[in-house]
Amino acid sequence: MSVPGLLSAAAAGLLSFLSPCVIPLVPAYLSFISGASVSALSSKEARGRVFARSLFFAAGFTLAFVAFGVAFSGSAMFVGQGGGKRAVGIAGGILVVLFGLNMIFDFIKPLGRDTRLLGRFAGKKAGGNLGALALGLAFAAGWSPCIGPILSSILIYASRQENIPKAAGLMLAYSAGFALPFLAAGLFFERVRPMLAFFSRHGRVVRHVSGAVLIAFGAAMATGSLASLTALLSRI
Repeated sequence: MSVPGLLSAAAAGLLSFLSPCVIPLVPAYLSFISGASVSALSSKEARGRVFARSLFFAAGFTLAFVAFGVAFSGSAMFVGQGGGKRAVGIAGGILVVLFGLNMIFDFIKPLGRDTRLLGRFAGKKAGGNLGALALGLAFAAGWSPCIGPILSSILIYASRQENIPKAAGLMLAYSAGFALPFLAAGLFFERVRPMLAFFSRHGRVVRHVSGAVLIAFGAAMATGSLASLTALLSRI
């Protein structure tokens, strides 16, 4: 797996974190997994607990995303080489372009929906570090419809890797892009809070930028120029 490929996956994870259905609820998730009120998240007393629970929460969704990548990489092993692999690349690229267009124009409504698991846990406790880990696993599955276009595009890319370790590495990079800002919010909530509010207000811009990135990525995949795009990123 090339460094530009890993960086692209990490950028996709960051865009997923910034999506309009994730970033507004970050304070609520931090509050839930830590047991501290939103107003107390920045206190010195709660900071260590918030960050520790955030680590376990991030580990949970990382395990789920890597498992998704391993499962998808196995499906590509049956394609083989030559025309079959090329056809899969074209089909996958077209699908990614479709995802990108939908992020801009929202013409496939189910892809824009989210499953807000937080409401189902209202009034309950996260159950310590293991509870935060379990909630992270549920978060990955429950929010997939919302972050689906970006996540699906990375999974398609992962399915084209030569082996399972490379696909797993790609999903680890995606998870890192998603997890690092979440961990930063848990450790420095008061400083990060204005940034969370900014991206919440400009969610439409984030969606359009994400859509444009997916369209370019899908077009490169469909035309077989993904390697050239990777080489260009390497030179940059």
